[in-house]
Amino acid sequence: MKDLELYNIFRANGMTRAGALGTMANIRAEGLMRGNNAQDSYGFDDEQYTAAVDTGNPEFLERFCTDLVGYGYAQWTDPKRKRKLLAYAMNNGTSIGDEYMQAHFIIKEMKEDFPSVWKTVSASDDLEECVRVVLYVYENPQIKNMAARYQYALEFEAQIPDGEVPTLQAAPATVSGIQIGDDLTVKMLQLAMAHDGYWEHDEITGIKTPEFRQRIVEYAEDVAGC
Repeated sequence: MKDLELYNIFRANGMTRAGALGTMANIRAEGLMRGNNAQDSYGFDDEQYTAAVDTGNPEFLERFCTDLVGYGYAQWTDPKRKRKLLAYAMNNGTSIGDEYMQAHFIIKEMKEDFPSVWKTVSASDDLEECVRVVLYVYENPQIKNMAARYQYALEFEAQIPDGEVPTLQAAPATVSGIQIGDDLTVKMLQLAMAHDGYWEHDEITGIKTPEFRQRIVEYAEDVAGC
């Protein structure tokens, strides 16, 4: 995702300019602006680790939640937080590494689990304050390199224009990692889901199966193309 896209998502969902830039600075320091960034992933590279989670294999899903491998934009490591990230990705039918999903999850997580952080990034115009609260409360890494993160924030501030707050938009509709950008296709996707009346579930884990999601996508695209 481009830096400006991420900034616009944060701004459209209620962050101040300082809050958006401060959050982005921390993402730059933690996940290097990559949604699939997996830290120390037991011999897997970023793509392999992400693909293993996306298979939906119950054994690896449990491993993802408990392996203490920092992952994604915020380098989520804590098992409880990784479980919530995984559930959010599954509920939205996206890859675990989907950057649009992770951007919206950060907003959701701040609002629900870190209200003091959200209060600051949605109200403060102090760039240093926003960088600091995301670093010390939301991220809380072992190495608290505030100076480097504040410098990233200043660089983003110089690169990203201070324009009008963008209109709030929903997260891009994706299923099995496939982005559905066309409005008509989205409507057809919704109709297809309503027609089938349910999401097929794996008997053991209750996870929405990628195969079924893919059939829904193909059905929606076929109808939209008629």
